[in-house]
This record gives sequence, C-alpha cells and structure tokens, in this order.
Amino acid sequence: MRIQVTADDIKHGIRRDAHGCMVARAIKRQTKAIHVEVGTYININSDTFQIIPRVMNKIIQFDNNLRVTPFSFDLVPLVR
Repeated sequence: MRIQVTADDIKHGIRRDAHGCMVARAIKRQTKAIHVEVGTYININSDTFQIIPRVMNKIIQFDNNLRVTPFSFDLVPLVR
C-alpha cells in the first residue's frame, strides 16, 4: 500500500510521538487503522512493517524540527 504524507500531516504531526507523528497520521488517515505506532518499525493494528531508510531520514528531520516536504512511500511487510 502506498502512503501519502501530506503537508497537513506534517503541519499537524507531533514531533517525537510514535502515535501522532506525520507518518502515523498519514497511515491512520489512509487505512482507518485504530492503532498505529511508528518507531523502529511501523505497527498497524497487529501487522508490522519495515521503515525504509528514506522514510526514517524524513522522521529524523521532522523530529529535529527541520523542514520536511510531502512525500510518499510503500508499506513493506516485515519478513521474519
């Protein structure tokens, strides 16, 4: 699934908040999931996904109050 992180997600996201950051907001908006947590991995309800390096870099920029522009990415299931 392709996730679009919009300017609104960035503007209203909460820095350093695994449940309210820009990525979590975008996933909640597009999937209607109840539980989303973004940390080392992305957890959506009971499913776990990888965070690709490009997205992790955007999260780090966001958490450090640096400018982030809208972006998109594909959810990649975690293979165990």
